[in-house]
Amino acid sequence: MIKEADIDVKGLVVIAGENDTGKSTVGKLLYSLVRAFSKYEHEFEDDQLESLLSMADEIYFKVRSEIDFGENTDIRSAIGIEFIDQIYNTAEDQEIVAISEIINEKRELLNQIELPEDLSDWLETKFREMEKMLSLSAEDDLVKHQALNKVISSEFDGQIENQFTNDPSIVEVTEGANKLFTIEFEENKVKNLSYHDPLYYSEVIYLESPYVMQTRHMPMRVLPRRFLLPPSRRQSVLYSPLHVYDLFTLLSERPTTDFSLSNVVTNKGDERKKIDSIISKIIGGNFHYDQKKKEFIYKKDGLDESVDFKLNNIATGIKSFGILQLLMHVIPIPNRSIVIIDEPEVHLHPSWQIKYAQLLVLLVKELDITIIVNSHSPYFIEAMKVFSDKYELEEKTNFYLTQKNKNQSSVIKNVTKDLDTIFEKLTEPFMELEDIALGDKYDNRNN
Repeated sequence: MIKEADIDVKGLVVIAGENDTGKSTVGKLLYSLVRAFSKYEHEFEDDQLESLLSMADEIYFKVRSEIDFGENTDIRSAIGIEFIDQIYNTAEDQEIVAISEIINEKRELLNQIELPEDLSDWLETKFREMEKMLSLSAEDDLVKHQALNKVISSEFDGQIENQFTNDPSIVEVTEGANKLFTIEFEENKVKNLSYHDPLYYSEVIYLESPYVMQTRHMPMRVLPRRFLLPPSRRQSVLYSPLHVYDLFTLLSERPTTDFSLSNVVTNKGDERKKIDSIISKIIGGNFHYDQKKKEFIYKKDGLDESVDFKLNNIATGIKSFGILQLLMHVIPIPNRSIVIIDEPEVHLHPSWQIKYAQLLVLLVKELDITIIVNSHSPYFIEAMKVFSDKYELEEKTNFYLTQKNKNQSSVIKNVTKDLDTIFEKLTEPFMELEDIALGDKYDNRNN
């Protein structure tokens, strides 16, 4: 629903506004961009292998449906499990040339037997598709398109373009005088991508709800599309959006050691412990992920070490702080991370909103990470301003306000130098209640 937004992504970014004005859209878009362009090279290898295995699978079942394996016994094994295994094992060794040789070997084998013309043509097309897949590299525009479309589909469910205008949907990312990339969307997919340089950020974390901690395992389903593969090799597909899977995976990793070389050189290990200690004091305990039980555990201070609490029995506000505590243990420092937090005040008492705001400012100042947070709480936003000033972070803090136009589209403006516009907007409900209360008194006096 965003018609226009110009956002400076650095330090601490606070986006304020009422519900249904596009605040979360900004967070999801930023997550999508960083996620897609920081991981596309690694995921390309997996997707390339997945496609090759699927094509090999198609070849086997297509040939089996039209020729008699009883008369061609060598064909059954050559293009069946053997073919699948050869591709899989060779891909693990990253021998692209060897995979090409395997494909040509199977093509020549099938050419030696008499096949129906339409089947022969189909096979040639499929083998060429496999060769084209092998010829792709991670730097091809097609790969970047696919990576971004994959995340956009997951986060926006195939609906990223503005629904209230016919204007082109464009995202442009710049760094100083340098234009990093420009994306134009059409029919809710990437139409044009002009990619020049990578983003600064190499890791993105999107916190939408503390309930992710109550998931024992990521909800996944196995697709038995390739019956030739053993279950351990079949594709698993997420039910949840990618940001939920990414967050769960990160939080459940083994803690980063404070004795790592980067922590020793930068002295950030002490800062990490300082923030961890503040969180422990607020929630009266500590969180960790039990690798054996495959679940998050909360231990309360002052109780026997053997006593732990299931997440279902812990207040949601405590879990909100628990996620930050776990992140302290797994985020490598120094880093180029961006953390995006969606309306954290929803689960917090006003007094804890203030403490949460203080922690976010400390994270930006002490650990040098970027935080984008959206909110509709006057308490929380005021606290972000107060602590930003207190810790001398004014130069790295920006406040934005989202507001709807008459046509329902939103405009996001920088209001750092005029925060009153935020508080006027967010305190309108209090004024409305006051008017109602005064109206009741006036009505009662006249009755």
